[in-house]
Amino acid sequence: MKKILNVLLLLILISASVGTKAQDHMIRVYEDNDLLNVMSDATDDAYTNGLRLDYYYTKDHKSRFFLDRWLPKAGKNAVNTFGWSAMQLMFTPEHITKTHPDINDYPYAGALFATHSLHSSNPVKKYNLQSELLIGVMGPASIADRTQILVHRLINNDRPMGWQYQLPNAALINFNFSLEKMLFHQKNWLEIIGGGTGTLGTMTDGFSAFGTIRFGKMNPYFDGSIGQFSGKKQFQFYFFVRPELRWLGYNAMVDGAAFRGKSDYYKTSDGVENVPNTNKRVEGNLGLGAVLTWKNLGLAFSQNIIAPMLQNSDLRTFHHHTVGNVSIYVSW
Repeated sequence: MKKILNVLLLLILISASVGTKAQDHMIRVYEDNDLLNVMSDATDDAYTNGLRLDYYYTKDHKSRFFLDRWLPKAGKNAVNTFGWSAMQLMFTPEHITKTHPDINDYPYAGALFATHSLHSSNPVKKYNLQSELLIGVMGPASIADRTQILVHRLINNDRPMGWQYQLPNAALINFNFSLEKMLFHQKNWLEIIGGGTGTLGTMTDGFSAFGTIRFGKMNPYFDGSIGQFSGKKQFQFYFFVRPELRWLGYNAMVDGAAFRGKSDYYKTSDGVENVPNTNKRVEGNLGLGAVLTWKNLGLAFSQNIIAPMLQNSDLRTFHHHTVGNVSIYVSW
């Protein structure tokens, strides 16, 4: 946790050093966990945890940071929200108390990375462009093993026993891009939005099409991303539903590092990887939740039903997996 905080602080200092004069700021603390599951039994399986810290800001002048010049903008009227983030995530098999994990299940895998992002929203034409550059590491260098072992000790839960077999150290670099467009809205209480996402790099390759339905008391979606989670302009309480169709061609947390593959434990004696590969069919995901904001504070809770990232085989059947998320927002 301390290392993640240090990474985020460094990113904020870098942002300040390149001439950032922010108008609006927001910090988000974000926790994904399959223990935060109100729809089915809590588990430690597949994508099991993600801890993220974000700093978002707008500027009153054109950005002079070299990365920002290359990121696409949503026209002259765009509200541009920049971000620096640090995240740690982890995957584990279903039975974490086994000293020798099932090689036909999800492998032990962790990642630690930083991102720089731009959310560029056009409030007139009602569309946005979202760009994210990700750089980090996977494997023991991510310290995901120590994080999970410590947390399980603190909550008096089962100790994970197979981290010594986790996927190896490797560099991660990815570019992620999303586009969203308003399809229908009814004043400020109902919005239907369509969109798509593509990812390319050494962490994930794939694309998806999704829709978002928001309803309740809320700020307009395309007035900027900070306003969606800040109550400075008005109190907000709204619900959202987000169905998605996804094609995932590659995921380093499941398939192994792009150039190093998996650890020896997850290979057969002839070097052929023995774990099922990433699911390359089109699969459906579903997210649903609620957002509450008051003055400078925001709180979001969601349930995300995620399609299996491994193919079913004769030895094992993989099912959808539910991960809960709690996010806290502070803006000024």
